[in-house]
Amino acid sequence: MNWKKNSRSGIQIDLENDNTWYLQNDRGSIIWESDLAGYHPAAPWLEFSGRLGGFAASEGLRANAGDRLRGVVDFMTFGKWGAFFTAQTSFRIFSVENIGELQIRPFGDFGYVYSDEWDHGASSWEYCAGATAILYITSLPGLILNVEWGWDFKRCAPELIIDSRLKI
Repeated sequence: MNWKKNSRSGIQIDLENDNTWYLQNDRGSIIWESDLAGYHPAAPWLEFSGRLGGFAASEGLRANAGDRLRGVVDFMTFGKWGAFFTAQTSFRIFSVENIGELQIRPFGDFGYVYSDEWDHGASSWEYCAGATAILYITSLPGLILNVEWGWDFKRCAPELIIDSRLKI
């Protein structure tokens, strides 16, 4: 993936593994996760992007399976395996040279989480939409500040996330 100022272009692939073993009850969990993301800058002020991802738990259930779905409170869903799709568009609202840049990113997130705890029909689907405000500070090029608001259409509930990321 290539960064040009605060826009990305290209493809990014992630593969993660989490192995947890609970010694007190001799149980554990092994979880594999992967993401494929693509970014396309259409203009200096406009970027289209999407992400396709999933997880599989070979032992136990993956808790917080909603963490890839902005709008679904993370602990509200869990399961044996799941798949997710995200579509978003980034708009540069303003940019002040040597100070920073503000972007607004509307999104739609969709997912399916399989669990033996419920039926595998409509209750397994997750869908949400919202927007992210992203502030890039020129003097701190690796620091990204996010305010993310999403709406969970299945549960008719909001999720608000305020975070910062340091990319080195």
